[in-house]
Amino acid sequence: MFLTPLKTVDGLALHTLVTEPIEQPVAKVILIHGFGDHSEALPYRNLTRHLVAHNFAVYSFDLRGHGQSEGQRMFVQNWDEIGTDVGSFVDCVRQEAPALPLFLVGLSMGGLIALNYGLNNPSRYTDPSGHSVDCGPYDPNCRAGKIV
Repeated sequence: MFLTPLKTVDGLALHTLVTEPIEQPVAKVILIHGFGDHSEALPYRNLTRHLVAHNFAVYSFDLRGHGQSEGQRMFVQNWDEIGTDVGSFVDCVRQEAPALPLFLVGLSMGGLIALNYGLNNPSRYTDPSGHSVDCGPYDPNCRAGKIV
């Protein structure tokens, strides 16, 4: 059972949300929202609904100082706080059906956070190929790329 809220290393409670498909999930997706947003905003609800309809389990959380999470509104002392929070969340999500593939997906600042986390924690991935997706929210030319 996934625990909510997630406690940060400095004691803040981060609001979490888990949405699972009716059937056995094929993979897990962690959604990371953008600056000034929250995990239950319309873009994330729509994406979650789509992913769950295709048998993905979707996990999200409100960044510190955002949405229903504790912390000074839209403020962090340093970038490492965000990386530590994401790492703690990834660890919790991994414990749920550890054999399933896990993907990080972010929108806007959430994309930067996901990319930064991946670049700084390459050993935490089961697929060490370094592949990522490079596209904007409405980019019809979305392409797969390799992180170098």
